[in-house]
Amino acid sequence: MFYAVLTAAAFLPTVTIRLPLLALWPQFACGLAVHAALASGRPNSQRLLATLYLLLLGGWWFHVGGVTQAFAPLTAWLFLLTLAWEHRLPAPPRFLTAIGVASYSIYLIHVPFMSPFLNLARRLFDPVGAKFACLWILQLFLGVLAGLVFHHVIERRCEALRARLIPR
Repeated sequence: MFYAVLTAAAFLPTVTIRLPLLALWPQFACGLAVHAALASGRPNSQRLLATLYLLLLGGWWFHVGGVTQAFAPLTAWLFLLTLAWEHRLPAPPRFLTAIGVASYSIYLIHVPFMSPFLNLARRLFDPVGAKFACLWILQLFLGVLAGLVFHHVIERRCEALRARLIPR
């Protein structure tokens, strides 16, 4: 219910003017819905709720802005659909697993590192040219690498400290 209220508030301009970060909540909640469905002790009921949330959000965004607006909830919904076959899939390559584990660190790095890099590239090169495409690929590689380093140096230490302070 709390997620639904926050999602509804995220579509109200009077709220998002005062709390601009709330405008990003629906995209974040898509991943949260998948996580809740995976982490629950009652996977079927949680998957049903997550599916309904994602379908309603995706349908609304598709109605408002088309496929690009509905990309996040519909992608998360596809992840939920494939969970039944998860145990049959081969193990992912180690580098993909490392990127998945460090995804929050990569997310934290993308604004302070990757965005300025791309803004500089846009000023130096034509955004539709081959040089810009090469710089885009380079910033993606460097951004992921910076996120992996951040994860190793900062996030892992914070997780170890949290585990010592808050035993399970």
